[in-house]
Amino acid sequence: FTLAAAAPGDDLDANGLPDDPFTTLGAPGDQWVASVDVAETGAVKQVGVVRWDGSSAKSDDGCVQMTLADPADRACTVTVAAATALCQAGEIGMLLVEAASNLTTLLGSAKTGALPSEPEGVPVPGALCVEISIITSADSGATFDEAADARLAACPVHLALEGVAVPAGTNVTLYAYPTYVASDTATGLYFLLEEGDWAVTHVANLDVTADAIRADLTALSLFTAYGVSAAEGEGEGEGEGEGEGEGNDDLAINIGCGPTKAARPGGPTSAASTGDMTVLLFLALGLSVARAARPIHNTPHPPNAPDVPESGARPPRAPRTTPIPAR
Repeated sequence: FTLAAAAPGDDLDANGLPDDPFTTLGAPGDQWVASVDVAETGAVKQVGVVRWDGSSAKSDDGCVQMTLADPADRACTVTVAAATALCQAGEIGMLLVEAASNLTTLLGSAKTGALPSEPEGVPVPGALCVEISIITSADSGATFDEAADARLAACPVHLALEGVAVPAGTNVTLYAYPTYVASDTATGLYFLLEEGDWAVTHVANLDVTADAIRADLTALSLFTAYGVSAAEGEGEGEGEGEGEGEGNDDLAINIGCGPTKAARPGGPTSAASTGDMTVLLFLALGLSVARAARPIHNTPHPPNAPDVPESGARPPRAPRTTPIPAR
C-alpha cells in the first residue's frame, strides 16, 4: 500500500471524518486514519474509515476491517470487521469507526450531557467507547444511506475490544445507544444522537474473557462496555452467548483480514476548537485518490457546534437518503 498525508481540505471541520469519503477514498481498500486531540479532556479520539465496493457474486465471504488503538495505551484496541456482502452489486460501502477511552472524548461534553443516565455499573477498564456506522452509495457517491438493519441481521458486524481488564467476579454488558450519520453543506459527515436509551437489543453472541470483549452487532450505533460485580446483581450480560461468536472470528482469520495498524502518525496537523488533528491515508496499491473537495450535503451544521442543544432535545432525523451537491 501507499501511505499519504491527507489534503488540508479533506476535513474542513477537523472532526476526524473525511468530509466526502467517496471522493477522498477513491478506490476499494483505501483507508483513512485520523487522530483528534480533544482539548476538553486532554485525550485523543481515533477515527478510521475504509472503502470497499459491492460484489455481484452470489457468495461473497470477504470482509473489511478497521483496528484503532488508544494512544495512551496501545494494548487497548477496537477491531470492527464487516462482511463485504453488506454492499450489493454496484454499491460503494464505507465502514466508519470512531473510538476513545471515554464518552466525553468520543462525543464532546454537549452530546455526553444529552445522553440518558449511564448504564448500570462502571466502565470496564481498558474498553474503548466506539461509534460504528456503514454508509453505502448506489450512485458513485452522489447520495448515501446507512446500511439497513435487515442487511446487518443477515451479515452481523463483528466487534472486538481487546486489552481490557475485566475484574474477577464482574458481569459485563455491552450497551448500544442509537446514532446516525448526518452531513453538512460545507463540512460533510458527522455523527448525531437519536432519541433512545441504552440497550442490548442488537448485541449478540457476547463473549467476555479477562482481557477481551467480543460480540456480533445487528445494528450500528454507539457502544460502551459496563461491568457490575456479581455480588451486586444478576449480571444479565455475563457470558451471554459465550463462544457463539467464534464463527465470525474464524471468518476474519480464514479470509486473511489482518488488523489495520493503528499507529498515530506524525505529520501536518489541522487546528480546531476541539484540539489538533493528524490524518493519514492508506491507499490501495497502484490506485490513486482524487483530492477534489466535494463535500456531502444535507442540512447546515456550523463547524464544531454541538449536535445536541443544551436543552437536551435532539434534532429530527435527516432524510434516509442524503444528497451530495452536483459536481
